[in-house]
Amino acid sequence: MKRTGNKRIEDFPPSKLYLNDLQDILSLFEHSCKEVTIRTGEYENVKPSEIPELIDKLQLKSFDDIYIVGSGPYVTLDLRSFGISAYVSESSSIQLGLIAQVKDIIRKNRKKFFRVIPNLLIGVPMLAGMGAIVYEEWLLALFGFSFSFLMIWPAAKYQMSKTLEVFTIPKKKEPSFFKRRKDELIIAVTSAFLGAFFSMVLVKYLG
Repeated sequence: MKRTGNKRIEDFPPSKLYLNDLQDILSLFEHSCKEVTIRTGEYENVKPSEIPELIDKLQLKSFDDIYIVGSGPYVTLDLRSFGISAYVSESSSIQLGLIAQVKDIIRKNRKKFFRVIPNLLIGVPMLAGMGAIVYEEWLLALFGFSFSFLMIWPAAKYQMSKTLEVFTIPKKKEPSFFKRRKDELIIAVTSAFLGAFFSMVLVKYLG
């Protein structure tokens, strides 16, 4: 009797990957495995060298999902919008070392504020509503709680659809400042909402 040692690995952080990151991951697979194939959308058995051709055919800014399979030894990496998972057939140094190197690439591109944004979207308006109750500003309290309730779905959708993004362009060619700084802008807008609310309360009651 022999224990297989197979293992599923899912402790990858939310990340934003680009074409050069994907190519680095594929290079790691090619270095460690005898054969590497890719599946994405309607295309399967795609070779790493065929990625540029695939991108031309897809004409998309980002991949919806990518499934990388390495054989000899058997290792898989599943890149999806809602998360990342890997599987190794044996807990060998080669297989676990490959996944560790892949994880390093993903960690370097992790979304720093991914967990914070949904909490801010829901929590800031709720705190504003609670503050309004203290000052018996019932209309403002209703607005704060209503806005917090309305933010539940956008926050949940953000977490489900944006855990991982894999763009079809290199990082240095990313199109705009707003796309690069989208998360930071959301935080800034939310913080501005809270700041404006408390400024209004302070001016009204302490000014």
